[in-house]
Amino acid sequence: MIIDAHVHFTPPGMLETIARTGDEPYWQFIMTPDDRNQTEQAFVDDERMIADMDAAGIDQVALLAGYQQSERGCLDANETVLSLAERHPGRILPFLSITPPADETAAAAMRDHLDRGIERGAVGVGEVNPYAQGCSLHSRALRVLADACAERGLPLTMHMSEEVGRFYFGKSTPRLGDYYEFARSVPDLKLILAHWGGGLFLFEMMPLVAEQLAHVAYDTAASPLLYPTAVVFETARRLLGPEKLVYGSDYPLEITAAQEGATFTPFLDEIDAVGGFDDPAERAAFLGGTMARLVDPAVPARAGTASDPALREEVALSRRLSDRLELPLDPFASVRLVAERYPATKPVFERYGIPHTDQTVPVWEPIVQSAAARGIGASRQAELLDDLNDALGS
Repeated sequence: MIIDAHVHFTPPGMLETIARTGDEPYWQFIMTPDDRNQTEQAFVDDERMIADMDAAGIDQVALLAGYQQSERGCLDANETVLSLAERHPGRILPFLSITPPADETAAAAMRDHLDRGIERGAVGVGEVNPYAQGCSLHSRALRVLADACAERGLPLTMHMSEEVGRFYFGKSTPRLGDYYEFARSVPDLKLILAHWGGGLFLFEMMPLVAEQLAHVAYDTAASPLLYPTAVVFETARRLLGPEKLVYGSDYPLEITAAQEGATFTPFLDEIDAVGGFDDPAERAAFLGGTMARLVDPAVPARAGTASDPALREEVALSRRLSDRLELPLDPFASVRLVAERYPATKPVFERYGIPHTDQTVPVWEPIVQSAAARGIGASRQAELLDDLNDALGS
């Protein structure tokens, strides 16, 4: 069985719908064609998607509802993936769009939404994008969402980008270390880090990191746009093995030079050509077996197997990180996390000359994407540019 772990639904007319509602500026930004964008987004209906699956021999796809910014956007996207799964039984694994809840009222609504989605066949959550959804990786909101998924046996797919290299539409700014800190704080969660985890998988050559991230899997979505296929697959095979790696394409994004429009086949052909996994059992796990395990609520997250006492203590220490933020503060609590959770502490840190922020802005982040990620729509983006230019002119 072949399962594509990373697919989106972008039907014709999607851009017109987004523009009309006006409450999803980030989706509008990354989906709108532009000469400066290095990727090509195809727009296909569900019948075409199923036909493309059949042509490539793909049995199922995890259909990700995406990282919507508005409540309306989440509800509509979820209704879409759930309805498509009902329309094409056995072919679509629905993943829900969820915004990390801002307070307990929102958290209760989120849990109810998850449960209703599960009743209709939802098997996961994602793709969550903290950058686009205005949520810190260290926030309580994201931890509440992660815990809700873990309690229900749902995998959570999280968008990730590499910190270095060129800019492209949708590249997000949080630091790789922040994703790592989040991942190791939720050891009971079946966490899927998209796009090779922004390169985080390379650090699993370190025994401590491999132990802390035993519950993490990585998908290969959009891989040919980022890495040479032969090199990245050989490296991943040696570091991870197929039990931590899942095939994903980012369909219907055009990701290979051989593509003209939406298709699954060219990337699968590249994987076969480089011998990504020659062993039949490993290949079967990578192409579907591991993903089938992840979406099975009865199968728990993989646990670490550290035998060294010092290593076990370090892992336990990392899992207590969030506990140190409770009041009264533990003297070993993270300065940055304390400042984020309790803003009243910032002047105190500043009075003592203690830096409390580490939010560098990458050199490649453009104004328009930064604005869209913060919920600023196209008309206000134009006003922003006018105000900036007026300020320069004065």
